[in-house]
Amino acid sequence: MPGNLRNVADQVSVIAIIAVGMTMVIITGGIDLSVGSLLALSAVLTAWLIQRWSGIHASTGVLLGASMSTSSRPLSGRTTRRLHQNDPPASE
Repeated sequence: MPGNLRNVADQVSVIAIIAVGMTMVIITGGIDLSVGSLLALSAVLTAWLIQRWSGIHASTGVLLGASMSTSSRPLSGRTTRRLHQNDPPASE
């Protein structure tokens, strides 16, 4: 595989994995727009952990960042449910 094509595939792979998961969510009728923000939160937390504690291995920072994002997901879901953000608009 040529170098440029491999670079493009590497950059698109994360978005493609998320897109497949979101497709399944949309097909089942639930629209969840918080996935992108939780992905960004995980990326920022991971970068901050790796930079702040330079003594830890990068994989440890990735695991900690992902676990923080995963643990914040129930709070996001409850907030969405409480504010009725996924309810269909009322028809007249």
